[in-house]
Amino acid sequence: MTSIGISLKSMISYTKNIILVSLTLLLCLAIITVPGSSSQGVAKGLGYCLNILIPSLFPFMFMASFIVKADLFQKFQKVFSALTKLLFYLPGCTAPTIFLSLIGGYPVGARGIKSLLENKQINHEQENRMTCFCVNAGHAFIIGVVGSTLLNNTFYGILIFTVQIITSLLIGLLCALKARASKEPFYFKKENSNSTNPKTSSAIISSCEEASKSMFVMCALVVIFSSFISILQDFNVLSLISDNFMKVGIPKSESLTILTSLLEITYGCAEAARLHTMPAIISFALGYGGMCVHLQITAILSQAQFNYRKFIIFRLFNGIISSALTYT
Repeated sequence: MTSIGISLKSMISYTKNIILVSLTLLLCLAIITVPGSSSQGVAKGLGYCLNILIPSLFPFMFMASFIVKADLFQKFQKVFSALTKLLFYLPGCTAPTIFLSLIGGYPVGARGIKSLLENKQINHEQENRMTCFCVNAGHAFIIGVVGSTLLNNTFYGILIFTVQIITSLLIGLLCALKARASKEPFYFKKENSNSTNPKTSSAIISSCEEASKSMFVMCALVVIFSSFISILQDFNVLSLISDNFMKVGIPKSESLTILTSLLEITYGCAEAARLHTMPAIISFALGYGGMCVHLQITAILSQAQFNYRKFIIFRLFNGIISSALTYT
């Protein structure tokens, strides 16, 4: 690398640090200036966690780990392998994780992927491919919370949930085609026919511990982001940004929904209901997931060779396809 390249890289890194330090100081100042707004955001975030996220996500996060750790489907590997290899170019052990990721909630797929990787049942290429389509909002959240409670329309919830599943499966198929086209080796762990299943009690305790840790981190992030969004709203930052969206023809309700959802999806969906945002925008927000969800996935897969840039691109891709299908 040339000296110019090194200098440019150092300058970019230095600029990033300045921006991060500046934003951190501004947030600290804002928390001191408007403590009531910050506290209100924390209270909202805790409410989302207690009433929405923990009840709908924790059981699935536990199951995502337990199925892998207890090796429940070992005897059915050959049956699943034919289907998962044909559709997604993945070994049969990934079938339960793929299924749970479609119905369980954003971190559930990541939790299962990490367990598969730790057990050496998939490699890093397969891990990054699975993160492209195994990260989705759960049925309880979309149908029960977004549809029935927030939008007061169960049909919209079912529609958005169905669209999400179709979009994820489509992306999984496309990723498999690309893997085959690039002649990616098909990795699978050869199981010892004499091996016995791990103790159920140990698998339960271990899975519960891992799910609890992941759940705590997820809830902490939701609370922090809810606090930040509340501060931004108090200073009219989001409203000012949305005014610029209006100049290019995007209504204020849609732009505010997009902005809040890009930060924290639960808060964003609540705002969408309050502002009567069109379902296609909500579908985009759910498909993309938001920064808070992205950090949750990153935290779970932090010890793996997680390709965050690829993940972001496919989240955006997921949001666009979901929005288009919902709109049509």
